[in-house]
Amino acid sequence: MEQAFLNNDYNAWLDLMEGKGRVTQVIDESNFARFAEAHQLAEEGNYDAADTIRQELGLRTRGSDGVGAGYRGGN
Repeated sequence: MEQAFLNNDYNAWLDLMEGKGRVTQVIDESNFARFAEAHQLAEEGNYDAADTIRQELGLRTRGSDGVGAGYRGGN
């Protein structure tokens, strides 16, 4: 999964996701680079910037459901 993000490889990411979750309905080839950027920002601990992108893409943000909303290890 990390390689898919690092390589900006939408098709690899999609294969790994296997249609799981709403994110596969929202993220497509045209916005995957932005999604990967949000992922990288979150990995670096820049959750506010990641949330801004996630909100722009129509995805949950850290505060949208009271928990990490998919960020590993980060509240």
